[in-house]
Formats: sequence, C-alpha cells, structure tokens
Amino acid sequence: MKYYFADRKSNILGVGSTDGKGEWRIDNDIETQSVDNRPAVELSLDIHFTTDQEQAVNEMAKATNFIMYQDEEGNARQMVIESVDHDSLGHIHSIVASDAGNDLINETVGAFKADKPYTIAEYITRFTNDSGWEIGINEFPDNVRTLEWTSEESSLARIIAVAKDFDAVLSFGFEFVGTNLVKRVINIRHETAGDSLISFEMNKDINNIVTHRDTYDMETSIKAYGAVPESTDGSTNKDPINLIGYNWTDPTGQFVLDQYGFLHDTIAVQKYSRLLSNSNPNPTQSDWNRVKTFDSKSQAALLQAALADLKKYNHPNETYDIDLVNSPYVPLNQTVHIADENQQLFLSAKVLSIERCRANHSVKLTLGEFAHETVSFDERLSELANQMANMPKTIQYYPWLRYADDDKGTNMSAFPTGKKYMAIVWSNKSSVPSDNPADYAGKWALIQGKDGADGVPGTKGADGRTSYFHTAWANDVSGQSGFTVSGGDGKKYIGTYSDFTQADSTNPADYNWALFKGEDGDQGPKGDQGLPGA
Repeated sequence: MKYYFADRKSNILGVGSTDGKGEWRIDNDIETQSVDNRPAVELSLDIHFTTDQEQAVNEMAKATNFIMYQDEEGNARQMVIESVDHDSLGHIHSIVASDAGNDLINETVGAFKADKPYTIAEYITRFTNDSGWEIGINEFPDNVRTLEWTSEESSLARIIAVAKDFDAVLSFGFEFVGTNLVKRVINIRHETAGDSLISFEMNKDINNIVTHRDTYDMETSIKAYGAVPESTDGSTNKDPINLIGYNWTDPTGQFVLDQYGFLHDTIAVQKYSRLLSNSNPNPTQSDWNRVKTFDSKSQAALLQAALADLKKYNHPNETYDIDLVNSPYVPLNQTVHIADENQQLFLSAKVLSIERCRANHSVKLTLGEFAHETVSFDERLSELANQMANMPKTIQYYPWLRYADDDKGTNMSAFPTGKKYMAIVWSNKSSVPSDNPADYAGKWALIQGKDGADGVPGTKGADGRTSYFHTAWANDVSGQSGFTVSGGDGKKYIGTYSDFTQADSTNPADYNWALFKGEDGDQGPKGDQGLPGA
C-alpha cells in the first residue's frame, strides 16, 4: 500500500509504502471503520525515519496535512492528520488521521424546522452549504421527509441524523486526477446488510470464545411513555403519551396490551416469572416489568417502540468475545457464522467494526448482534448442496446473451462494444450461446441510449402502464464494483430487471446479475505451416 502525504494545498510532499520500498517505510498502519461511527474512517500509522530525514518527516506528516490513498475496494481516501507523536530516539513518527469528511465537525448549523417534505439530498446540501462537498451517489432520489431539529449541532452530526431518518448510510468519496483532488462527494446508499457466507470454526479460525450472560435489562412486560403532545387549544398539558385506551391485537397471540397500558409477553413470563415452580409450571403473572420513555409522538408509534424493546429484552442478554486467528475482509454489517462443535454453539453475527493493517496483511473484525442457529452453517450448506444434486437434471436452461447494431441482429457479437441492442434467450439446447441471429428474433432491446439513464420501454400491459427493461454492468456478481448503466465496455457482469419506472436504478441490488464475459480461453493449437511465399 502506498500513502501520499500532502500539504493543505494538496502539494505532494512524500510517498510512503508498507512494502519497505521507497523513501519512507510505513508500519503498523491500521484503518478502522465501525457501524456506530459511520461515515467516519480512521487511520493510524508509523513512519520510520533516519537522522537525516527528521526535519523532512516533521514537515511532511504534521498535523492538518493530508494523507491520500486508494483502498482495496477502489475507494479513494483523503485523511486529515489530527495528532502526531514524534520519537527522536526511536526514529518513529506516529500519526493519527481521520477521513477529511470529519472536517464537517468544525461547522455549526442551527435549529431547523422544514416547511414541507424535502429529499435527503436537499437536507444534506442545506447543512453542508459552502463546504465544498457535493452529492455523489444517491439511492434515495425521490424519498421525502418533513424533519425538525430544535438545537444547534455540528454539520457532520446533522447530516448523520438526516441519514438515520431516511434509513440511509453515508460515505465520503474523493475523486482525483493523478494526485490532484478535483471533487469531494457525499454518497447516500441503502444499507448493504447481507450474508457474507463466511464461517469461522473453533480451533481453526478461532482461538477462544468467551460467553457473557446477564439479566440486567431483561423484561417480560413494559409500561411505555412517549413524548408530551403539543397543545392544540393553548392549554399546558404536560402528560406524556401512553398506551392506555389504545386498541391493538397481536396476530401471533404472544404479546398482549392490557387496559392499564402495560404490554406483556405471554410466553416469556412463563419462563421467567417469580411464581414459576413445579406446582405452577406455566405462570401468567409476576412479570419482570420495566417503565421506559420513548420519543414517540403517537400511540401507534409508541406501541411499535415498546414492542421492539420488549422483543429485544424478553430474554437474558448474551454476548460473546471471539478471538479470531485471522479473517478475510468482510464489509460492515455483513453476517458471518461461528461454529464451536464442542459446545454445540452455532451463531450468526454482524460485523460491527473492521481494523485492517496493510503492513501485516491482517484484518480484525468486531462482531455483535449474535443470534443462535439451530444447525451449523456448514451443515446447511451441505444440505443445500444435496438438494441441488438431487434436483431433476432432465431440463437445464442456459442464458444466451448477444449484442447487435439493430433489432434484426445485424453484426451480432458476444461483446457490447459499439452495440446498441441486446438480446437474452433462455435455452435448454446448449450452454454455449448460439451465433445465429434467428435464434434471438423478437428478443432484441435497445440498451444504448443517449445518457444511459433510462430503461427500454416495452409494450403497454392490460392496465395501460408501460414497462421498462433496465440493464447495467459491473465488475463482480454483486454489481457493487464498477457499477454503470452507460455501457458494458470492459465489464464482466450484466444486470437486468423490469419495472414501470423509466429511469434506471442506481442501486445494484435491484438488478439480477449474470456473467457475460468469461476469462480468456486457452491458446489454440498451432496451425499448419503456410505455403511458401513467391
């Protein structure tokens, strides 16, 4: 990994490397990201120097200067050096830096009450005005909210609060031409929580598992209070909202709201009631009761808040400290799997923080939000493999994908370069796509528009609505790497979907992805010798 050090004007002062090559040797570089601290990224590292380099390292890597690099996922980073420890005897210059987006913490915004619904981009633009930041990727272009803040706070805290209200995740992006920063963007994305399909096993990937259990926050019923409602007649009402008189029935029958505003868990009380005994094995009274206050402004919202709280705390709290020997890089909020055969302990967990050290080629994950699994992850994979092996093999369909200059298949090709039309045919004849345009008749769709932003209109359905066929291209099967809707040159994967919206989605998760450009084949056999020249 190479780190570029620059002054406040982005003039490059030096380049450090973790591979021991070059003028400056970098060691102990740790990049930290966490779910709770998004969109911030933190970096600490040590720079080794000689006596002759001491003045230069102090100038190159001083507080307020920049560090620039590109991570393994292709994200350009610009970090601001926040603190420096200079060890003259040990010849080590240690720095701590944070994402340049954290500079928004130095900007203060006041109280604000929206006069109408605004989009997330409009809110963020308002609260970062004149900061040099622009909106980058925006996966929430049409969602609107009417929001209010009653006090001052930093610009960074405000846009994080906005993102929370929209259930969005922010990240800072930097665009460089060479080493010159040309644009700073705030990206607005959907949460990418999903299953990483990665499993860690005790005595193989895991050194130790320490289990913690406690009942400090446990409850089997809750008395919930909300916000104080605003007065509509000028009175000074100070009583907060409660659930008395609210009518609600749980379709599962597990949760019951009584006439006094208490929400009960009828199953949990049978397990943990103080009246539980051999003579009373299924008690329905003597709850573990808690009184809690939420910021809900209606009984409906308060009920949902209380219900979520009761589901979270209706059992003893259980957490785990898991010492991983080593681990691959797993994105934040992705699910991993834990297996300890000796304890018959099988867990799923979310990645809450990542520490990545390029110099040591190591990744440290902090896991949380543990959930028990009834069988090991490997057993479920094995079961799925067996099911797939036993599926009928009499009919197997393969996707045939071809490109052409027009809807007649003229100059048909396996590659999209310079082509305006695409056809997909599912065939049970062969896994190798046909090169006969007749096999694709009636399947051609225009894919190369003027701006790559709109889908291809289909015929109107029975209700008169027009459906649109959308395509995108990317470098991997998730669509996250190199995503584009403006042509597939150099891309290996194509994504498609249909809906009734003309504009192409910018969310890779909306597309069904398939490989359309395989690896280069082996070199063919040597041909016969040609005829002698004249």
